[in-house]
Amino acid sequence: MKIQIVQDVIDLLRNKKGFSIVNHAQKPSNFEDRLKTLIKNCIPYYYTDFKIEQLYQRQIPDFNEYVYTEQSLIKNIKNYKFAIKELKRRYNINQLKWTYDNLADGYSREIFLWVIVHKILGCGKVRFPLAYSESFDKLDYLNKLKIDNEELQGAFSIFNKFNLNKIGYDVKLFTDKIGIIVAYLLEQYAYKNIVKAQEGDYVIDGGSCYGDISLYFADKVKKNGKVFAFEFVKDNLESFNKNLQLNPQYKNNIVIVKKAISGESNQKLYVEGIGPASKIINTAKDGADEVFSITLDDFVKENQIEKIDFIKLDIEGCELEALKGAAKILKQFKPKLAISIYHKDEDLWQIPQYIKSIVPEYDLYIKQLTVVGWETVLYAKCS
Repeated sequence: MKIQIVQDVIDLLRNKKGFSIVNHAQKPSNFEDRLKTLIKNCIPYYYTDFKIEQLYQRQIPDFNEYVYTEQSLIKNIKNYKFAIKELKRRYNINQLKWTYDNLADGYSREIFLWVIVHKILGCGKVRFPLAYSESFDKLDYLNKLKIDNEELQGAFSIFNKFNLNKIGYDVKLFTDKIGIIVAYLLEQYAYKNIVKAQEGDYVIDGGSCYGDISLYFADKVKKNGKVFAFEFVKDNLESFNKNLQLNPQYKNNIVIVKKAISGESNQKLYVEGIGPASKIINTAKDGADEVFSITLDDFVKENQIEKIDFIKLDIEGCELEALKGAAKILKQFKPKLAISIYHKDEDLWQIPQYIKSIVPEYDLYIKQLTVVGWETVLYAKCS
């Protein structure tokens, strides 16, 4: 069953819409010219055959409005000059070129171009994988992995209980189908066979939320590995613990750390937002929970951890500061990295530049996981 599901996902990634535009266009060798050519080729397209909230199975009534308006992810820019003006307003082309030139393979460079074009034109013009209604029609048989009718209310959706044994994971958890597809089938925090968690690895899971990724890592590192799961939001931890209770085989592998990863330890910070969108802020708001920060360097030192093999960070825009607080780890252990770079425009160059400045031997890769430009991940491994 796993082979069939994975093959269906691969078939979707080969869909002739969206991404194929670049394959039919003449490819200029100059980075800026290539970027502008892609934008020009995408301008005539405008897709209206899908709804974001339907694909993501969101249960909150204002999710569609949030995506379409506040996030401005659905656009219909018809003027090429306006699009180029927007590109130059938001980005330093030379900095983007630095990232492009420092990516280690052609696939990453191609995806990087599409990520930029998507940020300018939106998903009405640029179709990432899983942006099509048939995506979920074909994958409806994930319902067969449901254990029973028990449900869990998440921040943005209702989770069902799944057993992932039939797709190759010794994991039971409350999640939704998009969570299974992105985290387990497309392996959000692995890049091909190059950057991946392996048996015996010690993993930092920064931004563990409901524990689905921590369980993915626990399955990969097996009994001799460790997963240090950083999560501090009360509601998230409640769901995390329910998922952990479903997987007693990993009780000695997963260590929950209720602190915020930052560039400085012992800061009093405050929690804003809900669910996977929770983040830390410096100023207290009414009713905001408090949390104290810790650097990864201090965490490893204080707990006398002998090695770190893999660092994953998806912490709502604090990734760069977290990496600055892990400089000693990067230099000493040179761990594999999977870092989210979609929260801020400047993440596209500031994070890869910082990583290379600390450990020049890192090779860099990029993968894009979702419909709307979220979940762009930068991977790094020393060559």
